[in-house]
Formats: sequence, C-alpha cells, structure tokens
Amino acid sequence: MRSFLYETIGRSCLLFAGATDAVGNVVVWVTVKIAELLKVSYAHFCMWLLKVVDGKRVQNEKDQNDNLRLHTELHLMQAAVQIKEGAVETGDWTDEHSEALNMIGVNLIHECNWEPAAVHRYFKPLVESIEGLDYGDQ
Repeated sequence: MRSFLYETIGRSCLLFAGATDAVGNVVVWVTVKIAELLKVSYAHFCMWLLKVVDGKRVQNEKDQNDNLRLHTELHLMQAAVQIKEGAVETGDWTDEHSEALNMIGVNLIHECNWEPAAVHRYFKPLVESIEGLDYGDQ
C-alpha cells in the first residue's frame, strides 16, 4: 500500500510539474506574440502619423536612408577591389586578404541586403583575376 501511494504521489507531482511547464510556456508564447503585435501595430501607427504630419519629410528621410545604403554598398565594393589591388601589388594573397574579403561579404549581406550567392558572384571574378588564385566553389 505504501509503495502504491508513493508511486501515485510521485507520478502526480511529475504530471503536475509538466502540466504547469506546458501552461507556462503557452502563456509566455502568447504574451510574446501579443507584445510583438502591439509593437508592430504601434510602429505602423507612428509611421502613418508621421506621414500625415509631414509626408515629404518622411519620403526625404527614406531617400536619405536609401542613399546611405547605396553609399555603404559602393564603399564596400570599392574596399574589395582595394584588397585585390593590394594583393596584386605585393604579389601574394594572404589569410588577412581572405579575412578582410570575408568581412566585406558579411557586411554586404547584413548591411546591404545582398544574398550570399550574389556576394560570391561578385567576389569570384575579383579573386580569380589574380593569376594563380582560384575562388573555389561555394
């Protein structure tokens, strides 16, 4: 009888702990989703309000943002060419060149919304224009 009672209490405690975990996880998930919905809705409302107040200024700031992104993109592409030119001048491609090119690629992906395949398409002819270097298949 004691053994049965012990097993019953143990199993019910585990079941209760699992159930409260599941309920807690659902509550946390619902809370996060509600907060996310409120945040996005508020952002859309604020954007609409800004457009109502001064639509031209909003458009100008969007254009400035686009221009900044384009400037960043061109600067990164120029830096990649400079890395290649530096390697050509020294006559050697080192790990530092590879690491610098990799960082430029990461920034093109994250800052300029490039796809990884587009980065590889841009870098491959750049690297392979150096005699004896092979970009490799990515």
